[in-house]
Amino acid sequence: MSSPEIKKPDYVVTVAHLESRLKARLSRTESNLRQEIVQTGAEVANSVLDAVRRMFDEQNRRNDEKFATKVELQELKMEVKEFKEEFIEFRRANLTSMDALMTELKAIREELTTGGYRQAKHSDRIEEHETRIIRLENKVGLATS
Repeated sequence: MSSPEIKKPDYVVTVAHLESRLKARLSRTESNLRQEIVQTGAEVANSVLDAVRRMFDEQNRRNDEKFATKVELQELKMEVKEFKEEFIEFRRANLTSMDALMTELKAIREELTTGGYRQAKHSDRIEEHETRIIRLENKVGLATS
């Protein structure tokens, strides 16, 4: 009776390999998050500048180098109030989208921690099995390769 042939796996996943893959994924997610934050900030700044320019252009056109009337000031106040409400809604929407990104980032970090722990546990278990196999082979008299 011949002994079963022990096959070595073609590919061994190491803790370092898992960590590098997860770190790369985390780095990409952080990079994407930073880009979205920068883009959102630029959009907000441009939106504010455009609104201010429109308000000044409109005010200059109406006033024609004269002082504003009470009605014009009230209209301007309403425009500013409307813009402020739009801006608050825009900010709320952006913060909500950032919350989703931060939740994903947190999940990836937890996955990295869990994966490292599991890999370490599996590696210990594999080492124990290898030790047991060697002992059994030595008892039976099989040569190990």
